[in-house]
Amino acid sequence: DTSARFDLPWDVYFHRDSLFITQQEYVRVISLSDTTVTTLAGNPTGDLLADRENRELNNTRLGAEPKGIVVSRNNQVYLSTSNYILQLDRVRDSSFIFAGSTVPDDVDGKGARVRFDEPHDLALDGKGSIFIADLANNKIRQLNLDTTVSSFVGVGQANTNFTTGVGLNAAIDQ
Repeated sequence: DTSARFDLPWDVYFHRDSLFITQQEYVRVISLSDTTVTTLAGNPTGDLLADRENRELNNTRLGAEPKGIVVSRNNQVYLSTSNYILQLDRVRDSSFIFAGSTVPDDVDGKGARVRFDEPHDLALDGKGSIFIADLANNKIRQLNLDTTVSSFVGVGQANTNFTTGVGLNAAIDQ
């Protein structure tokens, strides 16, 4: 649809017959069968999410920078934004903070106890885990569907030499 407008598209994720797009303030969906563009979530004047609160998808303020997006096998949409991972539930028309908090830090744990610092790109593995590029923490984190987050790779310090290592002994740099 050439009449659709986007504002700073950030990430694209293919799922079944659709493309899911993150852009400033919104999550958009493009149907590949007819190129129809719809808005899944986002409202610049909507409600801010506090920890673990539910909001209707069209009344969720995503902020200026929703980043990575993935869609699970059971059609749950996960979005990295600010310092947390949102779950967008299309069946229940709701969104809530799945893991993390509004407070930036580097803390592994479960649910609201987890702290990210600028989570960006997301990737799914075949078992349902989500891998997160935690930009300011210089780590790759693993999020399981029970909301447990653990550091997967990276010592948490910038490495401008790009040396290699294994697991938590590897240093990566934003």
